[in-house]
Amino acid sequence: MNPRTTINCGVLLLALFLPHAVLAQGARLQLGHLDRLADKSKETVDVTVDAAMLKQTAGFLASKDADTEKVQELLEGITGIYVKSFKFGVPDAYTDADVEAIRKQVSGSGWSRVVGIRGKRELTEIYFWRERDTNGGLVVIAAQPNELTVVNIVGRIDLA
Repeated sequence: MNPRTTINCGVLLLALFLPHAVLAQGARLQLGHLDRLADKSKETVDVTVDAAMLKQTAGFLASKDADTEKVQELLEGITGIYVKSFKFGVPDAYTDADVEAIRKQVSGSGWSRVVGIRGKRELTEIYFWRERDTNGGLVVIAAQPNELTVVNIVGRIDLA
């Protein structure tokens, strides 16, 4: 096989598989830029739960009275839960750029804002990611002068 044919085959394979990879990662936000806020906060919550961990902990998440199968069914389509929350002792410990970096990620195609509440110094927004005809993720951004919270749920979410 000559080099030109090899390159053409490679480009064709990339074109076929790249859209699937982009869709699979589309609902997962990059929140690493917020890690630096932990040093400034008086309370930090950082949750990272992937699909394997969700399956292992489904029984733990169900209470004694709850039906474990219902909890597993609820978590079945979810492939990750990611939370970053910071409470600060002083206002304005984070910048508008920290929030805008998140909002920029949910401004692309596939994302739809369903709730937007702005106060003088507060912001609450909820976004849904749609993959084909199915909800593929959820993002909640809650920003107040002394607190910043971002919740990112990846996977099929049944709102019922």
